[in-house]
Amino acid sequence: MNRSEIPLNFTDNLTLPNSSWMSRTNQSCKPTAKEWTATLTFGVVITWTQLLNLLIFALWRRKEPYISLHVALAVASLLCGLTFIISVPLRYLPLTPVNIILNKLFGYVFFSFTTSTAILANFAISLDRWLSVEFPVIYRTQVTHRKTLWVSTVGVFGTGLVLVGTGTALYWNDGIVIDTCSRQVTYRPQNITLGHEFWQVFNANIFMPFLFLSQLRIVMISATLKLQRHRNQRVITANGNVEATRALMRIVWSSMLASMAVVGITLISKVPFIIVYYLIRVIPGKVLMWLYPLVGFLTFIMHFTSPLVYLLFWPTYRGIVLGLFQRLRCRCLAYGAERDDSR
Repeated sequence: MNRSEIPLNFTDNLTLPNSSWMSRTNQSCKPTAKEWTATLTFGVVITWTQLLNLLIFALWRRKEPYISLHVALAVASLLCGLTFIISVPLRYLPLTPVNIILNKLFGYVFFSFTTSTAILANFAISLDRWLSVEFPVIYRTQVTHRKTLWVSTVGVFGTGLVLVGTGTALYWNDGIVIDTCSRQVTYRPQNITLGHEFWQVFNANIFMPFLFLSQLRIVMISATLKLQRHRNQRVITANGNVEATRALMRIVWSSMLASMAVVGITLISKVPFIIVYYLIRVIPGKVLMWLYPLVGFLTFIMHFTSPLVYLLFWPTYRGIVLGLFQRLRCRCLAYGAERDDSR
């Protein structure tokens, strides 16, 4: 196969005829507002939503260790939003050697990196929540702030850097190409080899099945616990400390639903894109070509929906947000009262 292209800053391959690409690149034109409006809009929305997340996590008192993993997810999505915003003005700069490097970095490489790290952060969250319900006592005694901080930094961002950096170094000249018309940066290798396919699979996509399996296991454990409660069965630990075990389980499950929802949204937003990506190679047709941009935009959902999910399913997060707005409201009322008194 000798044709592959990724429009609109997507991070996977789209098979298109090379003639279609070359006919665009031979034109002398500039990016239109229609071509960058969606990118800028997504960038602004993602940036503000993740800044809200980071603010709430900064105000969080008595943080549990797993909070570091949610912070890592927010940072990854924030970097994605900033990448979108920075990539827009770069499209209007002349394609000098330096600007070509910047366009490739912000148009494809950084976006691929932030998407991969977001998936890795979701994988870490999912794995953490599974361990917390499968082995609650061991989890509470062995998992520490230091360990989760290491996972959220070295594990998430370090692994993402290795995965994306390796492919970027190998295929910088061969695969990452700039459309001189729209300035969209695409991954379009001339000849798709086993190495290209291997990189695409291991570019965080390989973790998607593990996300699904861990969520499935958590659901199974949850169903088992509810069935035991229904039958009034007592959960007895090895040392017989029933009340301590119940207290630990309440702490663990307090954030479980929000974490599961965030990971579930990642699966919903990413899996359709992966399916269409492989189907379009086997069954080329207009329907899949029409679906590809739609499922591509769907992948952006995982970067800005987390605040809504946290508000709906995470009582502690919701309480901090409500408390923050209450403080802002009191300050506004106090400021208004001071202005009235000064008149």
